[in-house]
Amino acid sequence: MTTKVKIDAHCNSETTEVRVKVSGENEQILQDGESAEVHAYDDRVIVIQEVPKGS
Repeated sequence: MTTKVKIDAHCNSETTEVRVKVSGENEQILQDGESAEVHAYDDRVIVIQEVPKGS
C-alpha cells in the first residue's frame, strides 16, 4: 500500500521554513505558501519540521 502525503507550508515567512526529510531522498525546504507531495510505503520515514531559517 502507498500513501500520498501533501504538505502545505504555513509559517512566518521572515523567520521560519518547513523542512521535509524522506528516507532515501534529498531534503526539501518549503517557504510559506509552498507545497510538496511525498509518498509513504514500505519502511520509508517522513519527517516534517518547522525550523528557523538557515538552521
